[in-house]
Amino acid sequence: ITYLAALKQASTQLSPLHHHSSRHFHISNPYSSRPTIFTMPAYSTFFVPISDPFEALVSMTGLIEELQELTKSVTKGTVDRATAQNISANLRKSLGHIDALVSIAKTQEKEKKKKELLFDEERAAMAARMKDMEAKMDEERTATATRIKDVELKMEEERAAMTTQIDEIQSKHDNELAALKKHLSDSQNELLSHKVTLYNTKTELAEAHKQAQRKPIYSIPPHLRKPTDAAAAHHTETKKKLEALQITHDSTLKKLDAAEATILTKEAELAAAKSASTTKQQELETFRRYHASFNEAFSAQLYGADTQIRELSVQKHLVEHMLQQEQQKAAGFLLQLDDTKRALANATEACEGTPACTSCVQHLRAALRVSQAHEAEAGRRFDAMWVAQLRATESLAAAKAGMVVSPVVEEERKEEREGEEVEVEADSLSSSSLSSEEESSSDDDSEFEIITGC
Repeated sequence: ITYLAALKQASTQLSPLHHHSSRHFHISNPYSSRPTIFTMPAYSTFFVPISDPFEALVSMTGLIEELQELTKSVTKGTVDRATAQNISANLRKSLGHIDALVSIAKTQEKEKKKKELLFDEERAAMAARMKDMEAKMDEERTATATRIKDVELKMEEERAAMTTQIDEIQSKHDNELAALKKHLSDSQNELLSHKVTLYNTKTELAEAHKQAQRKPIYSIPPHLRKPTDAAAAHHTETKKKLEALQITHDSTLKKLDAAEATILTKEAELAAAKSASTTKQQELETFRRYHASFNEAFSAQLYGADTQIRELSVQKHLVEHMLQQEQQKAAGFLLQLDDTKRALANATEACEGTPACTSCVQHLRAALRVSQAHEAEAGRRFDAMWVAQLRATESLAAAKAGMVVSPVVEEERKEEREGEEVEVEADSLSSSSLSSEEESSSDDDSEFEIITGC
């Protein structure tokens, strides 16, 4: 409305009858980022191609003013044939172009509504996808936290069970090793006591043997020989003890060998248990390192998931901001379209109620039809006059060609008579054209009244 008011105020400052002047307006176009330099020339060069609805609205305003001035000029009879012809042609083009732009604007409005519906559907689908994604992320986060807690509890239970088992094995091995060491020390002490006893016995036997060698040897056979003294009895007793000790020593040696073998077996078992314990500890350390790396990787995954959630939330906010901007643009377009419709409705409804109305489009179009009829009638009359003049010129040329022997006076008289005949024919033609013009004007007035319905 502000653009229309400025355009009307600028258009009233110039005379509409200056056919070679043009009106230039620098108008801020809401459909583009740079201002539109709109040139609205006068009657002869009025038609300018229009590319958007804003320029169509400006052109509609200029067209209404031109139609008003054209109606006044046609009524006053101040428009010649060439100007009227240019006016009619350019106004017809402008009206057709504006009608096409109006249809294009309607089509664009329908397409805009379709795009808005599609945009609303896409926005709803995007919101649903965002909600589903957030729900899935929450479920995955909860499930991951639950899995982590379960794994940590299981690892703690396994660690406690393994520590208890290792402690039991270690205590059992320590007890067995202590018992074996005690048994070994007892066996060694017993062996030493037996060795001492054996050494003492051997010493005593040697001493007894030496003493026996010092005594005289009788020629009594040994089987008849009888002990005669205590030394022989002691020797026999000591020999028996030595044999018994030898048997005991052999059994003790066997027991000692068995004890040493048992000790070696226990030591091997203890070494195997220590190696197994070391292996278990290494496995436990490996599992701890794996658990630490798993926790780090899972923390990194959680951080990445949180980052993705933040990025999705930022994208969601950006999309919502873009949606708000598009909605604001659509609202602005709808307001401009409503203003254009209101201006067109005002231009159509502002009828003065008389055949000489210059406010509504219908009467202006009727006036345009009347001016076109006048233009056609003027062209027909001009063509008839031009044909009559051509025929008169041809007849004069034929008469001049036929006057070969006639004197100059007769030629002048003939020319005068022919000139009078031409004037009479011209007068008759002008009277007939005036009568036909009156008839056509009456017909046009009746047609104008029928078309406007006023």
